[in-house]
Amino acid sequence: MKIEKRNELMLKIFNEALRIADAKGKDYSGEEDSLANLRVFGFKGIIIRLFDKLYRLKNIEESGSIAVKNESVRDTLIDTIVYSALAIILLGEHGLFDPLSGSGSPVLHDNDWQEFDNPGFTGKIKVVETDDEDEEKKEK
Repeated sequence: MKIEKRNELMLKIFNEALRIADAKGKDYSGEEDSLANLRVFGFKGIIIRLFDKLYRLKNIEESGSIAVKNESVRDTLIDTIVYSALAIILLGEHGLFDPLSGSGSPVLHDNDWQEFDNPGFTGKIKVVETDDEDEEKKEK
């Protein structure tokens, strides 16, 4: 498949994910604060939702069958796109990085964490910037 065709398909899928996010967002949070339900458990909550979707895919692949007939594998994959985008928006909203450019993207480490105590954020995070000239990492 040529890159132009791939990009055309990806754009259609992303637009569908946006339509689904709009519809589901109204059901979950309303229009006033479209992230209200996600703020309850913050980033960790989104990780759990993504894990659930990926685990569902794993189980479907292993069993070869789908128990919930009104949610296809494709629907589940679209949901992972939506949750990933919402995670980027939520972290960006807390000032950890610019959600469009990724500038200041957080680096998550097993150890050496910095507390991030904003309401709705239940995890710990360390923000690291990389200087392109000398590749030294500086803590923000």
